[in-house]
Amino acid sequence: MLTLTNLNTHYGQAHILRDVTMRLEKGACVALLGRNGAGKSTTMKAIIGTVPLTSGTIAFQGQDLHKMKNYQRARLGIGYVPEERRIFKSLTVLEHLAAGEQPVRKGLKPWSVKRVFKLFPKLEALRDRQGGQLSGGEQQMLTVARTLMTNPSCLLLDEPTEGLAPIVVQQVTNAIKHLKDEGLAILLSEQSQQTAAELADSLYVLEKGQIIYSGTLAEMPKKAYAALGW
Repeated sequence: MLTLTNLNTHYGQAHILRDVTMRLEKGACVALLGRNGAGKSTTMKAIIGTVPLTSGTIAFQGQDLHKMKNYQRARLGIGYVPEERRIFKSLTVLEHLAAGEQPVRKGLKPWSVKRVFKLFPKLEALRDRQGGQLSGGEQQMLTVARTLMTNPSCLLLDEPTEGLAPIVVQQVTNAIKHLKDEGLAILLSEQSQQTAAELADSLYVLEKGQIIYSGTLAEMPKKAYAALGW
């Protein structure tokens, strides 16, 4: 579904991603692991188009994304949940969901407000509350829910459990499991070994912008563990 081949990116003179190559298949959950500054968020932003490539290619369902704007990539079916959440403080939960709504995609079960509330029951009780009045965990649920309203076939989740209370981490993790079971392709940026173990079919480990391991958690070598600080 999603193929990254020899991606290189720069911020000014700083070389961030170095020949990053990855694959994400339909219905799979792939974890992108690394410490802060390893290049996880940059990889996500390169896929959605907010960080330009110096070289390399990105293909989604066989289409080259090189000349596409970020909104065009989203319309193809790539949903992006940024680490910063980007909640509108003055909009209610329902208004956020309405803002994200996009046409149904062929072959996919459409997302609706009712379906989103079934996935995140807490949001239904907060439907008329403004984004700025939500807790961090509630904002994270809302960001995922808003992205689902675009009816994506591929979901990019940048550190979705970072900074959340353990009970909220489990709620978000359970929601991601449900999405995976429904056949959504998920690329998950994470630092937590437990979350990766619960969700990921396979993983890539980034260190200083380079992939130093790809495979399963069970087979991960000591070098990769050390790079992650586990």
